[in-house]
Amino acid sequence: MLLGQSGALWPKHRTGWTRGGTGRPTAHHLAALGRESALYVVAALLAGSTATALGIGHSYWAMVAATVPLVGQSARARVNRGLQRILGTFAGLVLTALVLLPGLAAWQLVVVIAVAQFAAEMFVLRQYALAQAFVTPLALVSTELAHPSDPTGLLADRAIETVIGAAVGIALVLALHAAQRGARSAAAGA
Repeated sequence: MLLGQSGALWPKHRTGWTRGGTGRPTAHHLAALGRESALYVVAALLAGSTATALGIGHSYWAMVAATVPLVGQSARARVNRGLQRILGTFAGLVLTALVLLPGLAAWQLVVVIAVAQFAAEMFVLRQYALAQAFVTPLALVSTELAHPSDPTGLLADRAIETVIGAAVGIALVLALHAAQRGARSAAAGA
């Protein structure tokens, strides 16, 4: 709280804030929003259904991973984000294994959670893959602390479901990109 309010001590370093326009969305904007929303629903549905059909215990991990590649301004940025999700998660799985497999005490797991939360918050806006390396232990150690189970099964589920979800999201991004490219080519040839 003190750090957040410290900017008030040096007002000359603050940037001004202006309210954005309050115009109503156009039909074009609403149609684009509908298409984007449908893409998120389809990605989550396909990934969750696939994970459920495979009998994996945490299908929501696949659903979340499927929506990650849908964020971005270009197909390249979206695919890159999906790959970052996979690579960051696998780095996080290594860290998680180092924490869970030795069987640390509950108070030690709480310290790991605090450190992972801090690190995730520090990196999430600048480097998504690195943030994922800390989000993964944060989620899995919290899960293990709340409901102790076999850590190897938990690690395997997270790995498989992340790959399923990110692959579904990347496939949808590439299919959408190909369809848009085809439509532009057809419009240019007409």
